[in-house]
Amino acid sequence: MTKSNLKPTFRSVLIAPTVEKVLETCNLMTQSKGINVSYNIEPSISAQVDGSHLEVILRNLVNNAIKFTPRDGEVNISAITHGDRTSIVIEDTGIGMDEEVVQQFNANEQIKTYEGTEHEKGMGLGLSICREMVSLNKGEMIISAIPERGTSVTIVFKKGMYYEER
Repeated sequence: MTKSNLKPTFRSVLIAPTVEKVLETCNLMTQSKGINVSYNIEPSISAQVDGSHLEVILRNLVNNAIKFTPRDGEVNISAITHGDRTSIVIEDTGIGMDEEVVQQFNANEQIKTYEGTEHEKGMGLGLSICREMVSLNKGEMIISAIPERGTSVTIVFKKGMYYEER
């Protein structure tokens, strides 16, 4: 995967329907772990992004939240606008990340692979892919975490002005 074949096509994309679509793909995993996933997003909130990229970003972040949240935990997705920006926040009550992992991410280093709470496997590429796609869409990604309490990932993009069909 190179930057040239990931060139974004920018348009205003509504956040709520994109989150709903992503959650449909995660339904089996959330049910099997008994995780409560909720979202609170006003229907009119949009971002100026590539819709396909946003789906991949959200799918990776939500899958990570589910993967690292123990049985009967919670994942919450919210979105707000502030000025000319839209922020999407994925929070979980999972195992969190230690400061070293957050620093590796912030330093643009490869993060080593960790097993999920029920030994789910991964390749350690999800956050790197998200970081790359967020950057290509002229956004930013902020991670905060407390070990054994959870993780919060915020992605920020230019606010969308109107909605176009994808």
